[in-house]
Amino acid sequence: MLKKNDSEQITKINDLKNENENLSEINQKNEQIIQQLQQTLKQAQQFSQSLTFSTIYKHNNCSVTQNGKVIQTKISGWQCCMCDQMIPKNDMIQFAVKIIEIGDIMIGIGFQGQCVEQRVSKLFYTNRTYNIYHNGQCYNHDQQDKNEKSIAFPFSTNDIIIVEVDIQKKYVKWKKQFTNQSFVSNSIYYQSLTIDTSKDLYPCVHLYGTCKVEILNQVFK
Repeated sequence: MLKKNDSEQITKINDLKNENENLSEINQKNEQIIQQLQQTLKQAQQFSQSLTFSTIYKHNNCSVTQNGKVIQTKISGWQCCMCDQMIPKNDMIQFAVKIIEIGDIMIGIGFQGQCVEQRVSKLFYTNRTYNIYHNGQCYNHDQQDKNEKSIAFPFSTNDIIIVEVDIQKKYVKWKKQFTNQSFVSNSIYYQSLTIDTSKDLYPCVHLYGTCKVEILNQVFK
């Protein structure tokens, strides 16, 4: 016959066993979440590796070299260059752009066909794309009142700008690698900008004067 103390001891042992089982289940779920996040990040970063500047959807004065990874110009006047690869609708992606030479540069995303139609007009970066300018200003297709507002961060020669886009969550995030400064286009942030996700969007740059930028194969953390 069990004594009272024996019964209490058995209860404690069973409780500890249940706690260990619960902890094991939680750890297993956490491990699955970590693996899923790592896989998502890997897929997101692979986008930059495959990304190339278009030789068709670009201003005629821009020169694309190094298998589509580098674009440059020495001509005054704004020149738009889109990328070949469309931003997927269902996945978060990242791409990294290194500033090699800078006159005036904007980096962002836009509507491919419409940008080409407006390739010689200021309209392509105020009405067709979502960009940050190298002096920290932004330009937004949907909210003209946000244009030329200094709500992003400045960047210059040798800076690496990482752009993260999630169409489903309707946000674009720009980050400067060396300082970790970032700017997010999303209504939940105080720097609220909106993006139109009803049309296909593509990475793009806008160049003015002597400029040279490179799409990096690797997205640095």
